[in-house]
Amino acid sequence: MTNEPGRSAVKPAARVARPGNDQFARPTLYREEAARYRAKAVSIDDSRELRDSYLALSLEYERLAVILERANLLAGATPPKQ
Repeated sequence: MTNEPGRSAVKPAARVARPGNDQFARPTLYREEAARYRAKAVSIDDSRELRDSYLALSLEYERLAVILERANLLAGATPPKQ
């Protein structure tokens, strides 16, 4: 890439495959993220603030999953098997 005036010499980042809109409505994705953040929180032993931040993120992902489950039920989707 040439460094023309007004243009950056930094190459653009590769495009990341993103899930379709229907995948964002799947509560299981948010529950998996919550579990990952809980696991990270358990592994942190030297920073109370970082551990608490991971736990807070985990709670927010769990809340999103509950909201999506309720929205899916209201929209007529079948409840997930547990």
